[in-house]
Amino acid sequence: MIMSHPRFVPTLLLLLATANLSCGPTKKPLARGRDSGKGTVTHVNSTRVTKKDLKRTVTVPGSVFAFESAKLYSRVGGYLNELDADIGDQVVKGQVLARIQVPELRTELLQHEADVEFARSQVDQQSALVQQANAALVVAKANLDRVAVTRRERLAEIDLRKVELARWQELIKGSPAIARSKLDEARFRLRESEAALAGIDADKVIQSARIEDARAAIRKAQADERAAKSHIAVVAASLETSRARLEFSSIKAPYDGVIVARYCDTGAFIRPAGSNSEAQPVLRIARVDKVRVRLDVPMDSVASLTTGDPIVFDKIPAAPGLAIKSSITRISEALEERSRMMRAEVVVDNPVDPSGKRRLRPGYYGRVTVVLEAHPATLSVPASAVFERGGQASVFRIDGGVARLTPIEVVIRTDAHVGVGSGLELGQEVVVSGASTLEDGQKIMGNREAQEAGR
Repeated sequence: MIMSHPRFVPTLLLLLATANLSCGPTKKPLARGRDSGKGTVTHVNSTRVTKKDLKRTVTVPGSVFAFESAKLYSRVGGYLNELDADIGDQVVKGQVLARIQVPELRTELLQHEADVEFARSQVDQQSALVQQANAALVVAKANLDRVAVTRRERLAEIDLRKVELARWQELIKGSPAIARSKLDEARFRLRESEAALAGIDADKVIQSARIEDARAAIRKAQADERAAKSHIAVVAASLETSRARLEFSSIKAPYDGVIVARYCDTGAFIRPAGSNSEAQPVLRIARVDKVRVRLDVPMDSVASLTTGDPIVFDKIPAAPGLAIKSSITRISEALEERSRMMRAEVVVDNPVDPSGKRRLRPGYYGRVTVVLEAHPATLSVPASAVFERGGQASVFRIDGGVARLTPIEVVIRTDAHVGVGSGLELGQEVVVSGASTLEDGQKIMGNREAQEAGR
């Protein structure tokens, strides 16, 4: 055979060795390179610096609560006479929802109304006494004025009698024949006039006393009138209290809303609220034209959370397709001790479906996405391009086929991208992966250079 010939043995062995080497396992190098004649060039994945609207968000569960909710109690005790609202009923502010039967309150109200009327009649009576006392004062003053006139008349009469007496005395001295009886008559008339003056002075004292009595009567009547008016205020206050208590026997809606619970039925005895620990509510009302979406934010996101942060409330199982955009209304400013999370709240208008029903109901839950930071049109690089070197965030920028270590200012980090405040310019090319194995000044070839070289 030909293969057994000694000349072909070395050649055969060489062929077999070559075949084994070509069919054996091979390993792919981590970094590819080629000799450019001036040194090895490392091939790297790269991308350009672009502008993006970057947001940092946190997503947490959110639960829907009524904007306002209250259990409605009765302020008075009695039997539930009427129940005019039930679960699911839409009610308006001031609408009577239930009435408590309290007969004794109506009797008390009638009594206080009668007390008020009696007090008013007492005021009228005292006012009449004041007028009567004023009239008596007027009469007393008129009598005093009359006495003063009469006194002046008597004084004038006395002066006249004195003149007459003096004239008769002179006539008797000059004419003894004139009867002395004329002189005696003159003296008597003078004394009579003086006695009348004394009576008038006594009457003056009496009339002055009557004036003081009239004034005292006026003061007393006025005081009694004030007391009567004050009594009206007292009984009127009691009347208003009775009316208020009777008003409390009607339970009214404090605001527009929906009845979400009923705790008793017609005929049940209702204990009054207040210090009574056994008091039971009659109904519970919820205001749902607006709702509160409550969420708990993890501690690592609390520092960036502020009121006004935009939110999206969606993924609501009971309202598929509904997505509500709003903002954080208020935050608690304190972390809950057990969960170490902070409560936040969003108040939103409750949307209405085509049938007129509210789409959100207390108890619904969904997903709340909170935008903690937002940087529109920000220079952006992939998160994998950024690394720490010497405590400084940096990237490798490709400049003329050479890796340039470039420190950057990071303004925002997301899962996929990093926003750059300074250090890079739009359109520059940066290394996306493998940057930790590169050195500053190393020759590299990015995707763009590789595409140009392959043309």
